[in-house]
Amino acid sequence: MTSRLFHRPGSALVRCLRGRWYGACCGSRIIPAASFRISSSSSSSSMHAVRSAASFCCASSFSSSSSSAARSSSSSDSSSNSGTEPVKAEWQITDEQELLYWQEVAAHLQKPEVQKSLAHMDLELRLGLPFTIHKPLKQPSGWAWMKRAKCRNPMAVALVKVGAFYEAAGIDALLLVEYAGLNFMGGPKPEALKVPRAGCPEGQLQEKLRILVQQQGLSVAVWEEQPSAVEYGQRSKDQKQRFFSQLVTPENPAYLHGYADSESDRDFNVPTLCGVSSSISGLSVYRLNRAAAAVEVFHGLTDDSLLGLVSADSSAPGVVYLHRPYSQLKQASTAYASDADVAQVALAKRLKAAGMRVKSYSGADPLAAFKQQVAQDLDMPAAALTTRPARDMGSWPGLLPLYLSTLLQLGLLSNRGIPGLVDYLVPDDAPRAVREALAALLSAPPPHEVAAATRQALRGMLCYQGALPGWQCGGVTPKKVAVVLQAGEAPEKFFQALAAALQPVVSSLDPATCPPALAAIVKAMWPLLLHTMPADPQQLTHSAVLAACQDALAAMSRVVAQLDAASSSSSRSSSSRGSAADVAMQPEEELVEAFAAQQERFRRVCDAAIQKEVDQVDDAYNALLAVIRDLLHTLKTAAGNNSKPAGKRAATQQLLLVPDTENSALWINLPTKELQELASKPLRIVSAQQQQQQQQQGRVQQLRKPLDRNGSVHKKQELRSCDELDAALNTYRSAVAAANAAATLALKELTKQLAGLPRSWQQQCSWATC
Repeated sequence: MTSRLFHRPGSALVRCLRGRWYGACCGSRIIPAASFRISSSSSSSSMHAVRSAASFCCASSFSSSSSSAARSSSSSDSSSNSGTEPVKAEWQITDEQELLYWQEVAAHLQKPEVQKSLAHMDLELRLGLPFTIHKPLKQPSGWAWMKRAKCRNPMAVALVKVGAFYEAAGIDALLLVEYAGLNFMGGPKPEALKVPRAGCPEGQLQEKLRILVQQQGLSVAVWEEQPSAVEYGQRSKDQKQRFFSQLVTPENPAYLHGYADSESDRDFNVPTLCGVSSSISGLSVYRLNRAAAAVEVFHGLTDDSLLGLVSADSSAPGVVYLHRPYSQLKQASTAYASDADVAQVALAKRLKAAGMRVKSYSGADPLAAFKQQVAQDLDMPAAALTTRPARDMGSWPGLLPLYLSTLLQLGLLSNRGIPGLVDYLVPDDAPRAVREALAALLSAPPPHEVAAATRQALRGMLCYQGALPGWQCGGVTPKKVAVVLQAGEAPEKFFQALAAALQPVVSSLDPATCPPALAAIVKAMWPLLLHTMPADPQQLTHSAVLAACQDALAAMSRVVAQLDAASSSSSRSSSSRGSAADVAMQPEEELVEAFAAQQERFRRVCDAAIQKEVDQVDDAYNALLAVIRDLLHTLKTAAGNNSKPAGKRAATQQLLLVPDTENSALWINLPTKELQELASKPLRIVSAQQQQQQQQQGRVQQLRKPLDRNGSVHKKQELRSCDELDAALNTYRSAVAAANAAATLALKELTKQLAGLPRSWQQQCSWATC
């Protein structure tokens, strides 16, 4: 009985021994941990046996549970005041698989500071923390949202955006410190007197997600802040609202929230997803082709050929789903089911040793169950996945997929002492997409007729006298196109790279621009396209691909500015403001133009796509420029009249327009006391045109210290503003914000429009890569 009390996970005595602050939170009296002397040998050996027996099961059920939790209803997340009681009721971990999973995760934490904090946690509670945190402990920022995030995705790391950081608490914070290289937040306090917290800046989110998801195989639930409409110079008094953004998993590691607003394109790896079922003739492998939304079926493979097929398909760690047909047979045929489990455990160990992620799934039909499971994990309809005719390796006319040992000996996989075969075949500056496509093609060679046609096409390229089309490789890949279109948002850089890949394909397929010799090369390359992209040959014809590419280019040209240029189109020339191009710009005009170029992100889309918002911004810009011109002209005139002849030129030159990027504003700089005293008096604003017409009537303005975006007085003493300048800036900011939002919406709508086009235009990317 005593042994059970000491070693049962989550028992009252174990909770007491795990830390002092747990009792302070619950209000219970705790016996100091130093009063007990317990031998940890029996405890560690028993827990090691439990973890070893449950490692395969909990790893298999982890992603399945997380995916189903991610697809649950989010109606309880609409406000911060609802849903507290359900969250509190779910705080105690009752699922055995969830408990085993977190115990397995905690067993791999090794840093000393992490282990000290882990000793004060109770893993039977989510996050390892009590639901209500009492004094003397300080409740973390966004604690209510962290609890809600953890209950929505209990087997994932919860990252909640708090200001400019993505924060985590409890055992999730320990994982950030252990693997992501972060430090604990809250200062140097004893572990028993603080709640473990860690956070990463928003600029490092993609890097930390890559470490946690792709390197460590964890899932991360990201919660974003709901933007609030707050006027400039005012602080938001409303409570921050947040929403569930995405569950980032090893199966779907690309986090694309805010991708349309990104100033640069993102490069991310897409892992290979394969289902495996056993039969008398060997292994049946179901490999998902993300670009074609199709499942390729291989029959009669061995363990080595499975490892080679998955390893050479992508540089990202592959995810293998092992089919468990005997999951319901608990009493009948126990011995037979046990043998199958032993074989799968052995295969799972080999896959994990090769750096792959292993999951399990069940179903009467392995192929149908795999399609259903993958559709759930990728959050896509199962009906969208088609099936390519099966390749039975006993009767397949082509070559078999190479074994893992053969791939290592040939250098198709990284192997110490053997140079890389792909590095020898392609130039040094070849993109990663080309290397991956060539490695996948060599690891599973095509049939002889496809190889012969490809050889003929390559010889035709060598003998071709004209200039080959500028086929683009590496800018976009079929997998990336599929992931981006499913996410529903992309920046202009992505569309520019996509257009650069589509335009050469159009010139190669258009009979009006394609010479006969080039048409023969394209015809010889077409069997390789059909082999690489599983699709119906009747749908993937020359005319169908040409029409789809032309439709996609036409749709992008109506939205994306400078579609044929690699540079950003956010900058704007002075002629776009209605001024003559041959008129020299004044210094203040150049400053305002440079300030506007940083603010006006909407210039990346065509003006015609958001014409109403563009006109409003141009009107606000002209009004702001007129106010600045009149204000500077009045100040320079007054400074020149009050200064001595020797100091007149110096006083006027010191009047500068200072851009403030942090506050999205423009201020008047008065560096000298003479200018500041001049600005202390009311000024009658008179424009240069009014002065030439000898009109003394003007607007009276009082210069004062400017306010920052939070309503506080600016720290720099030499800066000045006025009501008229603030009003013009506010009007310009509002117009720019509306135009930027309209541009982002236009890019998202373009992504959805392309996703609705025939899939053949996506498949041409593989043709361009080949």
